[in-house]
Amino acid sequence: MTPTSTRASTHAQYDDSLRLGILDEATRRLRDAPPETLGLRPLAASQGTSTTAIYTMFGGKAGLLAAVAHEADRQLAAALRDALRHDSVEGDVRSLCRAYRLWALDNEGLYGLVVGEPVRSPRAG
Repeated sequence: MTPTSTRASTHAQYDDSLRLGILDEATRRLRDAPPETLGLRPLAASQGTSTTAIYTMFGGKAGLLAAVAHEADRQLAAALRDALRHDSVEGDVRSLCRAYRLWALDNEGLYGLVVGEPVRSPRAG
């Protein structure tokens, strides 16, 4: 077996399901915690894999944090869209403010990723 075929077979085990599992677990762990508390080894172990998977799929911790920040943006946007249920602009603004505040309080760690300095992924895209 050549080194290239070994590498290909190793990376084949890193499927979308594993990527989503890592991203979901990282998002859950960061819901109430700052990014510096996220350990890659415990995260990888919780998904039955090694840190190599995280580096392969996300480019490392910075790439993973960028993906979590993107997911947090998506979750906040969904919460705000769900808040638009009034017939007046005033009602919608109040509802949006309330939904924004509640999401921020319920997701303190993710909120920091959303409004803080952008996390840049070492990978393009």
